[in-house]
Amino acid sequence: STSGLTFTYWYDAAASSSLPSPTAVAIGGTYYIKGTLAGGCYDIQPVVVSINSPTGDISGSATICVGQSTTLSIDVTGVAPWSGTLSDGTVFSGSSSPLTVNVSPTSTTTYTISTLLDANCTAQSADKTGSTVITVTPLPTTANAGSDQSPCGASATLAGNTPLVGTGSWS
Repeated sequence: STSGLTFTYWYDAAASSSLPSPTAVAIGGTYYIKGTLAGGCYDIQPVVVSINSPTGDISGSATICVGQSTTLSIDVTGVAPWSGTLSDGTVFSGSSSPLTVNVSPTSTTTYTISTLLDANCTAQSADKTGSTVITVTPLPTTANAGSDQSPCGASATLAGNTPLVGTGSWS
């Protein structure tokens, strides 16, 4: 490196579109550094930047009854440990992929990854993929055969209810 250089940072090799700061790079790609001497002589060199942000993919589906829970699985890459939130605000974390998180929705819910961080970086939007649908079904109606009876004759009539939720028949 030559002493006395003043460095400026650019998006293009012609040094016509300036980069506000070398710390402003959030997307991988080729950027350019221009080194200028006090007399005006300069050299422009490319720098390839790789952003190693974590990735997360959530997938699958499940059907549960009201009041039950299920476990979601999130495949992650990057440097452990990972943490983040789902689209409903549920927090997850872990040190090995896939990460698992328990959810107990009260109605059918689609989950996506809202935030994801690893030991070094925060995931970009494009690095958080997939979705999973948890279908929640109501519990069946409790069976009711009517009031107790003490028949004196040969038969009794049961007054069974018709289920509002679920299916079934009396026999």
